[in-house]
Amino acid sequence: MGIFGKIGDILGSLFSGSSSSDSRSTTSYNYNYEPDKVRIAEIESETKLRLADKENERIELMREAQIELIKAQTMSQMMIEKARVDGMSKIADQLVILQEKMLDVAKKRIAIIEEGSMPIIREIENFYNEVGDRIQDNNDNYNIKKLPQLLEMLSRYKKDSPQYEIYLAQINDDRIRQNQFIVDQMEQVRERQNLVLQSFLSTKEKIIEQTGKITQNIAEGYLKKQIDTLQGKSELLKLPSAEIKQLPEVVK
Repeated sequence: MGIFGKIGDILGSLFSGSSSSDSRSTTSYNYNYEPDKVRIAEIESETKLRLADKENERIELMREAQIELIKAQTMSQMMIEKARVDGMSKIADQLVILQEKMLDVAKKRIAIIEEGSMPIIREIENFYNEVGDRIQDNNDNYNIKKLPQLLEMLSRYKKDSPQYEIYLAQINDDRIRQNQFIVDQMEQVRERQNLVLQSFLSTKEKIIEQTGKITQNIAEGYLKKQIDTLQGKSELLKLPSAEIKQLPEVVK
């Protein structure tokens, strides 16, 4: 599972606890996770056609990146809508920002796969996996250790009591901080991608500059040769006819 798949699962797990789905609103929303199966099928079909005559590894990575993006978009959109239904506008706004960052990262990931050499692509794909593992570890620690403790404290108060509402708000604020960790990690990915893409652009500019210089040198050399030839013929025309006859055949 890649970085977007992990983030999709994490977004789902963040809303699986009782603190994220108050009983007052859980019946008002349908939580079906249905990514765009038609588009995924199209990607699978396109991949089979392209694998016949292109780099298998590059095409497979492209397929994985496109499918992961679709699944992550579906999950994040579902969680945004759920947060709004549950009255958690701050979390919904935060998830919108995360969704935008994921889309930007996905587009740049595809650009790198298209433009980069395989060693560079493998290196940054490993970086994605490292970030995904970091996010997963942080989420596991939150769900296994911190969240149960928070819920246990919440259960000590009666629902609809001021204490319950206050503590529930604190838990939701803590979840915002948890989500922010994912947002920050995605920003790090974007920064790394920007460096890689800038390197591609710089390399292309250097190649164009070098090609221009080579072309200019060739043109200047050709022009100089033509000028030298013309000057040589001009000097010949200045000689008396008797001297021209005495010149070797090659000069004539």
